[in-house]
Amino acid sequence: MADQNPDEISGDELDALMSQFGNDAVASPTPAVEPTAASVAPPGIGDLAQLSDEISADELTALGIEVTTSAPPPKAAPVPPPAPPPAAPASANPEAKLPHLTAEDHVTPDAGIGLLMDVPLRVSIELGRISMTLQQVLALGRGSIIELERLAGEPVDILVNDKVIGRGEVVVIDEYFGVKITELIEPKG
Repeated sequence: MADQNPDEISGDELDALMSQFGNDAVASPTPAVEPTAASVAPPGIGDLAQLSDEISADELTALGIEVTTSAPPPKAAPVPPPAPPPAAPASANPEAKLPHLTAEDHVTPDAGIGLLMDVPLRVSIELGRISMTLQQVLALGRGSIIELERLAGEPVDILVNDKVIGRGEVVVIDEYFGVKITELIEPKG
């Protein structure tokens, strides 16, 4: 034992530690960990303790440093090493088995469009636009007429989710406005 490093733990000491933590800790071997030195005291505490022998409390108070006396902080209990992760069962198979896909199992792109047929879209008709100043907007009242930048009889834009997809003419059907589609815009692509 004379040639053993004082930082190393002997087998007997390791067995004694393991028995303190119960049978669960003995069930799996603990990986070797390099010991490192760690300080648990806040920085400067040792320096202050040494200085307190050299400087009196009256001198510290004269410097504006408040002096209080208290019991030294308790020493922290040793922290046990973390438990190793559980070993994978021996029966675990690292290869995944997937069923063989045939041409009949393949979904065509056209079949997927059916899933989207019930998705709601926002359709709007733009009669026209105009730019106005704040003063002009505040001057609006009941009966005011706003002149749009589009001529009467000119086709209106049909928008789906704020994207122009076509143009049409405004019609009246049983006291309701409608749009008769006159042109569809082909998507660019």
